[in-house]
Amino acid sequence: MTKRISSNHFIPYLCNMKKHLTFKSQQLSTIFWLLIAGTFWIQFLNMSTSICEATLLTICISGSYMLVNQYLCNHLLKKAIRTKQMKPFWILFIVLCIPTSTLVASYFVLFQYLEQTGIFPVSNIFIEGEENLLFNSILLLPGTLVINLAFCGLCFYSENLQLEKEKSQFLFQTLRQQITPHFMFNVLNHINILMQDNVPLASSLLEKYSDILRYQLYNGQKELISLEQEIEFLQNYIAIENIRWEDKLAVSTEWEVEDGSIGFPPLLLLTFIENAFKHASHTPTEKGQVQIRFKQNAHHILLEVGNTSSPHLQRPGTGLGLANAIKRLDILFHKKYQLSVNQTDTYYQTSLSIEI
Repeated sequence: MTKRISSNHFIPYLCNMKKHLTFKSQQLSTIFWLLIAGTFWIQFLNMSTSICEATLLTICISGSYMLVNQYLCNHLLKKAIRTKQMKPFWILFIVLCIPTSTLVASYFVLFQYLEQTGIFPVSNIFIEGEENLLFNSILLLPGTLVINLAFCGLCFYSENLQLEKEKSQFLFQTLRQQITPHFMFNVLNHINILMQDNVPLASSLLEKYSDILRYQLYNGQKELISLEQEIEFLQNYIAIENIRWEDKLAVSTEWEVEDGSIGFPPLLLLTFIENAFKHASHTPTEKGQVQIRFKQNAHHILLEVGNTSSPHLQRPGTGLGLANAIKRLDILFHKKYQLSVNQTDTYYQTSLSIEI
């Protein structure tokens, strides 16, 4: 059975923050739209004796600007920011502004016709002989660009602020959730036991554990570290777990690294390896299995982690550690990663593919 994992199922703890930011942005956007619509309405009302005409024309123009702007901001711009592809957005921005100006200009032509047919009284909104579609389209284009730029700028600021808050939140979560207290206590207890029988092994275990803590302290808060450093950290972690579980688990690893100097987010892969040791099943007569394969080729990274599983034990799929990892993947790599799960009655495997 193969399952695709999406962050939409794993981020409840960020909902309040997102809702707060979205609500404030929507409030500000609503105020601006009311000001724009109010300005149009007052201007048209001063030039027309018909409140109905001024109101309808305001609704048509403001509504058209709003619909196009919502599509630009909430769909195209947010997608461009997340995927870091702003050039296609600006092309679409200009392409959409031109027909928007034409659409708004058509309202002037329509309402001028309605005045000429007597549906509305003649007003000073339109100048006889100068009101035509091409003239108004050209005249309205700068205003259309300014309005859309203003709201896109607001959306751009809001979206980047939200991304920065999410990154800060995950930095804090990463530092706080780096290694669980349960793991720490178990390692220290294991070192204490080994000190009675095998001092060299206890010393080696303590040294590796010190390297892990040092890595977290100095590298865990960095945006990027070298891939080589991250792998060394993971290898130290695996070595500690291998010592702890040597009587119960058989651990095999494979590392293929083409360029260890490339930048990589720290502590991003730990959760997947940690879960394998945490949930690996074993019996009194047979060791469990943990298999880890890492491969980096050019700008592609593949991590495959598998462990023996028991059909009687349900593997939790919504842990906070996994939620953090998936959300960080969404923020850092967006659609440039794929996480899948293969699960049978006896084996559980996660496969993470990243384009860096």
